[in-house]
Amino acid sequence: MISTSNLIPIRGDATNPDWEARFGDKWQQVFTLSLDLSYKLIRTSPVVILVGKASTDAFYNRLSEDKSVSIAQVNFKFDFKLFGIPVRFLIIREKATVSHAIQQLIFIVPHGASFSYGASYQAGIYTDLIWNAAAAISSIEIKANDHFVKWSGSSNSERSMKTNRERGFQNLKKALEKQREAGFPSLKKGHETMKKQGYKNLENARARNKALGFPGVEKSLEVMREQGFPNLKKGNEIRKANGYESLQRGRITNKERGYQGLIKGRETMRLQGFPGTRKANEIMRQQGFPNLEKGRATNRANGYKSLQKGHETMSATAYAKRSAQLSALLNSREVREFLSKPAEEAQIIPIGEPAPRRTKKFHEDAHTLLTSYREDPLLVENLSQVNGQAFYDRYCVSV
Repeated sequence: MISTSNLIPIRGDATNPDWEARFGDKWQQVFTLSLDLSYKLIRTSPVVILVGKASTDAFYNRLSEDKSVSIAQVNFKFDFKLFGIPVRFLIIREKATVSHAIQQLIFIVPHGASFSYGASYQAGIYTDLIWNAAAAISSIEIKANDHFVKWSGSSNSERSMKTNRERGFQNLKKALEKQREAGFPSLKKGHETMKKQGYKNLENARARNKALGFPGVEKSLEVMREQGFPNLKKGNEIRKANGYESLQRGRITNKERGYQGLIKGRETMRLQGFPGTRKANEIMRQQGFPNLEKGRATNRANGYKSLQKGHETMSATAYAKRSAQLSALLNSREVREFLSKPAEEAQIIPIGEPAPRRTKKFHEDAHTLLTSYREDPLLVENLSQVNGQAFYDRYCVSV
């Protein structure tokens, strides 16, 4: 006869039963009664298999308190540990008899659920051995002698990942929390070791990936592209909500250091002939400059607002330049002399006639400026300057 029993014979959530919330202050009484019942049931069987650490610890502690029996431990020659101790089985003898007859053989195996998380091959081989041995001792037919091995190691990676994903990676989250509380000692030690070794593994991995064309990167990008880059969008939203703190700190740091990375990068690209820029230009040329065409279409649809703004800015700049030229002309010595004489004596030497270089240059500038100003209403206000209107009127008459 085969009998099975749970340590706590009450159904509950296997991943998080939360017994204390369920039974409140009576939980300890319920647990003690359950343990007593389980111990009595297990003690009636000559061959026992304790499954999982909780059952093993509870039964072994209760067995150690039983003064009517003696316990002998026999270690297996397996190069791995189970629950932190070498794998073994227990021989239970009765003290009351002279022969100290063997009452029970007790075997210990990992919980079957552990194989859903990717148990080692050694654990699979050992667990198959124990179940097969217990079945043979009990004259029970063995249907499959490699059940747990099939669920071990890398052969179980896909099933393990699926199971972990369905359960929300609970073990992974617990392990991360423990590492975080401890300050990630293993990670820090690993970084220090790699730094001392010059990051050899990292360099070798980069070289291999580069030779293969970075297949993992391409595959990841394709997956993210199909999903719409959710992590990137989420990260951008978080950074935006935080006011781009990291970006601001980076800008300040770069500014304080004189933009060393930018300068070094430019120098490197210059020495290499700007390969990235040339490659990008070549790709865009082959594609017919799609971004340029798209930009033109967008500008056309928007009525060339940017172009209009640029023209306005340029016009304002040109106006300022002409205004400055006019101001210089009106305050020049030639203008002052021209206006200091009576109107009938004031003359400007016509272009083409012999004249000192300065006088000729002045005449050319005045003629060009004033001819264009007569058609430019924006500069009429300049003629109200000192000498402005008078010079304009007399000059136009005399020329």
